[in-house]
Amino acid sequence: MRAPGRNPQRHEHRRVRARPVPVGVRRDQARAARVHREHRERTLGRADRVHSRRPRRDRDRDGRARGTRGEVRSGQQRVRARRPRRVADCACVETAEAQLHPGFVEPATRRRIAPPAAPTRRAPGRAHVRAAGARGDVTVARQLVIGPLLFVTAIVVGWLAGFSAPFDDVAYSRVIYAADGRLLGARIASDGQWRLPLGPQPLPDRFVVALTTFEDVRFHAHPGVDPIAIARAALSNLRARRVVSGGSTITMQVARLARSNQPRTLIQKATEALLALRIELAYSKPDVVRLFAAHAPFGGNVVGIEAAAWRYFGRPLIRITWAEAALLAVLPNSPSLMHLTHERDALRAKRDRLLDRLYAAGRIDEHELRLAQGEPIPTAPHPLPHDALHLLGTLAARHPDQWRFDTTIDRSFQQRASQIVAAHGIRLRSIGVAHAAAIVVHVPTGAVRSYVGNLPPSNPPGAGDYVDIVQARRSTGSLLKPFLYAAMIDSGELIPGQIVPDVPTRIGGYIPENHTGDFLGAVRVDVALARSLNVPAARLLQQYGVDRFHGVLRELGMRSLTRSASHYGIPLILGGSESTLWELTGMYASMARTVRERAPGALTVHPPYVIPSDAGQSDAARSPLSPAASYLTLEALREVERPEEFQGWRHFRSADEISWKTGTSYGLRDAWAIGVNAEYAVGVWVGNATGRGAPGLRGTAIAGPVMFELFEMLGRAGSLYSPGGLTTVPVCRDSGLLAGPDCRASVARLLPVTALDRTPCSYCRTIHLDETGAMRVAADFYPTDLIVQEKRLVLPEAMAWYYQRRATDYQALPPVHPRLSGDTVASVAFEFPTDDASVFIPIEMSGRRGSIVAVVRPADPRASIFWHLNGDFIGVTERTHSLELSPRAGVHELTVVTSAGATARVRFRVLDRE
Repeated sequence: MRAPGRNPQRHEHRRVRARPVPVGVRRDQARAARVHREHRERTLGRADRVHSRRPRRDRDRDGRARGTRGEVRSGQQRVRARRPRRVADCACVETAEAQLHPGFVEPATRRRIAPPAAPTRRAPGRAHVRAAGARGDVTVARQLVIGPLLFVTAIVVGWLAGFSAPFDDVAYSRVIYAADGRLLGARIASDGQWRLPLGPQPLPDRFVVALTTFEDVRFHAHPGVDPIAIARAALSNLRARRVVSGGSTITMQVARLARSNQPRTLIQKATEALLALRIELAYSKPDVVRLFAAHAPFGGNVVGIEAAAWRYFGRPLIRITWAEAALLAVLPNSPSLMHLTHERDALRAKRDRLLDRLYAAGRIDEHELRLAQGEPIPTAPHPLPHDALHLLGTLAARHPDQWRFDTTIDRSFQQRASQIVAAHGIRLRSIGVAHAAAIVVHVPTGAVRSYVGNLPPSNPPGAGDYVDIVQARRSTGSLLKPFLYAAMIDSGELIPGQIVPDVPTRIGGYIPENHTGDFLGAVRVDVALARSLNVPAARLLQQYGVDRFHGVLRELGMRSLTRSASHYGIPLILGGSESTLWELTGMYASMARTVRERAPGALTVHPPYVIPSDAGQSDAARSPLSPAASYLTLEALREVERPEEFQGWRHFRSADEISWKTGTSYGLRDAWAIGVNAEYAVGVWVGNATGRGAPGLRGTAIAGPVMFELFEMLGRAGSLYSPGGLTTVPVCRDSGLLAGPDCRASVARLLPVTALDRTPCSYCRTIHLDETGAMRVAADFYPTDLIVQEKRLVLPEAMAWYYQRRATDYQALPPVHPRLSGDTVASVAFEFPTDDASVFIPIEMSGRRGSIVAVVRPADPRASIFWHLNGDFIGVTERTHSLELSPRAGVHELTVVTSAGATARVRFRVLDRE
């Protein structure tokens, strides 16, 4: 039975259409629909395809995806609801489907669909043409308006987003700061302004509060432009009929400063407003305030708050009071008010009004208000410090792109060290010495605590007054001798305190001489080190090797040795090389640091540093000198005897804990003194930067007192403690070598373990004497019961000859008994003059005094002969052994010493017949 009023064919159609459609059919249907839409668009000539497009997928209101018709989801068949299709669409689809699939049977009727006739194109009506034209005009108008607007918007957005930092081309003053942040010195900027760059620390809150209260109360609320302030300024200007207010924010003032304070016009104001927006996009609010504070004018040639704080108050910015913060806040608004002779009352009134506003805003209390308003304004500008003038110049040359230098300098040390050096400079100039320099290095870290590059320039400045002597290369004098001493102790070739020869010496073509012009014969090596004796040092370097020593110096950080070891030769140890006070003081500090660290392999060798960022010690290396050898060397420099010409060092409290060495270059051009203790290394140089010598310019007498005063300034720091690697060993009391069986007495001494392999003392011998003790005998011909045995120090002939002149307790070997075979003859003898001869030296035709020629004949003609007149060394001869003399009238003693140690002497008289 069927229900009345219902068409069974219709309902059958619905039932069949609800069945799932195969996937291939759905694809063909979609393709047919697309073909229909393209055909319809060509027919109507429409450009807008939006109405005929249908998305393949859509979403429910709750966001879930809906599939196409016939798609099965979650195992259930779902029929997608679509809007009713128009008849034309349906017909076209069916036509397209029939064309694509000739055997296609419509499911509802199961009949074949015949292909339709070719579509006929109907000309559009007039109304349709007018509607399409209207739509085209609107589209064109919209493009004409929106296009340029989008273009302008893109330009503005790109301009704002592509902002580059202002003030990139501004020239700042070069400034240098101490470790505590205090100013040490500054150089005026290239444009004649005192424009000090701000440091990394934030601006004081007092200044920021005072500035925003005075200039821009809504600074933290607006985006760079304050519409309220601009409206208020416009109203004020209209009422006054002149410009009385600008309405500029702090950010707009930064924009004006960045544009070099262009004239105040409406165009410039608009430009500043745009640039302010641009700045706000690129910078935070605190950074905007920093930009303003760093570049705002503060009166005269003072630019920036850092320079203003030092010029007007003489102290760093972080220490300003409320009154000073208010004064600095009002100055950029009217910098011309900062005048020391007029407008002072107006400036003070302006400051006090700002303080009243701060009190009204609750920023300060009544007590602070009274104190601040009671402070006077500055009466005179403070001069900027000049405590590190030469160091600033050196840093500026090394870092041309850097304006601010934060250093490790201790400000109090720097000021006192400058005063000490300047006080000695007054005395030095009186003896023809114009320059001096000093440096203090902290031994544990290598940080420089004081740096005095030169004396203050004279008036008018002289040549070399602006030279940084600390970095200047000068002859090293005797300052390298301690490093040779330590290196030979490490290698086991030297024992601290042993005797070494100090006799006339020729090494190749080089003849070293002591600065005293004399020879000591035999001298303890530590005494030779303290007295800077050149001959023992040259002989030790010949023994150790120039190549080896050159390598040790390079490892210790002496980068100024730019040439090969053969270029320097033996003079390397006697001032034949150049170095700087910076480098040498760092080497002494590294030696003391090696003793402090004690641990083997510690990286104790590194140059000093004055910039904290250089504290990484990238050049740090292991010392080529052991802690034991370094300690023994510094002990030798601490306990040794000093020359009689300078005994005042004993009066300094810290003298007993200082290991120090002096040096003097050839020609009395450079005087050095470098000392170390457990905490500090102090280096001093005195001389003329031009290289001109001066009489009496010696390290001990001139540079030494300056060094000891600097140590007094630093205070007591204690001595260095003995490291490991040392052992107590008995050594010969006379020679300092390891005690042997023939030594008369021995003493205990700390020596490195490497010294235990040395052979015992060879200078001490047991000799056989006759019963009188006056002659040497032998047991094979002299009665044994009459022989007397003695242990004596027996030096080689040349050493003994010079040594016994000052060592009165030295006993030379007695003569050999006549009956003893092997008597020797003199190995050298005088031919002229003879002993007790009298000679006359006439005046020559030229008016000059004439001369005599002394002649000797050695047993070995190849020997070198060293000549001495009245104990003074006067020359050396080779092969032809004659020497021209011109002594004054009187009795003289002429002595010659061969290289083998043989000696001969004569006494003669020069007659005076004038």
